[in-house]
Order: sequence, then structure tokens, then C-alpha cells
Amino acid sequence: MITVRPVGEIPGDLRRSYLDALREPQELYVEELLVKPGQRWLVEEGGERVAYAVVSDSVLVEIHCPAPAARRLAEISQAVIETAAVRRVVSKSFDSQLMFVALASGNPPQTLGLLYRDVVDLGFVERPGISVRLAGPAELAAAKAVDPSFFDDDQVTAALIAENGLFFYQQEGEGLLGCGLLKRLVDGRDDFDLGMAVAPQRRGQRLGAYIIAHLKTLCLNRGVRPICGHHVSNVASQRSLERAGFAALHRLVQFEL
Repeated sequence: MITVRPVGEIPGDLRRSYLDALREPQELYVEELLVKPGQRWLVEEGGERVAYAVVSDSVLVEIHCPAPAARRLAEISQAVIETAAVRRVVSKSFDSQLMFVALASGNPPQTLGLLYRDVVDLGFVERPGISVRLAGPAELAAAKAVDPSFFDDDQVTAALIAENGLFFYQQEGEGLLGCGLLKRLVDGRDDFDLGMAVAPQRRGQRLGAYIIAHLKTLCLNRGVRPICGHHVSNVASQRSLERAGFAALHRLVQFEL
């Protein structure tokens, strides 16, 4: 008999198995805003672990059935949906098990975001006079001055600085042009999410694409994988990322159940 019960944490080997099974790296938005605050559920049968799931405010955001239980995914997912009162699914398009569950609903998908996992242009051309440096621990105010809404959480920004993940871009003789962000997605894995913010007075000059292209090159030179994503409505980010050499061949989608 299948049982589904809430747990504080998913056993580490099960989560690693899930991340290893994904064809592409995890998405930062999903990891930080859906998985981390979500309720974990462990699925067992006859005292053996057969699967786990994560449900965030009635939204199923992860489910993983390692072999040989994967052949019973339909049965296991239905038990999770009923026990955890799941009303919708949010899935990365490359998450095969979660997409299997979502598509079984028969409802049409809604695209929430575009996911960039493919670098199709390795190039980066430096602009004369632009320097790049790591932000220091006392430079929270400088980052907020670039974009207060982007850097609205001092603790998050301070942690990024401490991890050497916040870069300042400056034109000689001027103030900050913008900021670049590098954030490791999951501890122990070499996938880094890229982000950028451009000073209001310098927008419209393709500096966003310049910052992303520089961060892309920095990651590739370090032997780590650069990835990124954005809300489907953010046309400016889409243009910047495509100009920086990325292609969005995957989506973040939502299904009502």
C-alpha cells in the first residue's frame, strides 16, 4: 500500500537522484521561491521509499520516482495529488516526470517563463573604458542606487557579495553603469544563474547584454555552466540574453489540475 507523509527534509540521496535525472540544470526561481519554502512529502510502500514530492501552496513543483518505481509514476503521483491537495503543477519543460503528471490533466499549459540553457554564441567583445570589479561588503548602498527594486533585500545582497557573486561595471570617470550577478543554484553543483541590473540613465544602450555576455564568458573560463531565465513578459531581458549568446529552448509552464 502506498503512503504519502510530510517530512522536514527529503533524504539527500533522493534529491541528488532527482537533480541527476534532469536533462538540464535546476531553475533558480523554482529552487529559491517554490522548492525551499515548499512542503516535502515522502512516498513509501512496504516500508521502502519509492518517491518524494514538493508542494508549494497547493502547487506540485517536484516529484521523483527512481527506478523501478518510475513505472508506477501515474499511481504514485495521484496519491500525492490527493494527499497533498494539489491544484496545479509548475514544471520545467525538461522535467520529464513532472511533465508526465502535468500532461495527464488534459489541460492546456500556461507559459510562466523562458529558460536559457544553451549558449549558441561564445563571443564577448570588451568595450573600451568599462571596468569590472567585485562588490565589497560595505557597498550595499551602491548596488541599491543602481536599482532599488532589484536589490530590495539587504540580506540577500549581502550574501551575494560574501559569495563573490556581485560585480560592478563602471565607465571611466562616471558612476556605476550596472551590476552583474552570479549565483550557484545548488550546493556542490557547477551551475550558476546569471543576472544583471542596469542603471536607469544607461538603459537602452545594450549594457544588459554586455554584462550577461561578460558573465557568460567568466563562467566558461572557470569551467562552470552559465544559465538564466526570466518571466515570459520580460521582453527586455529576452533581448539582452539573446544578444549575449543564449537561446531559450525550454520553458517554465503551469497546468491546472
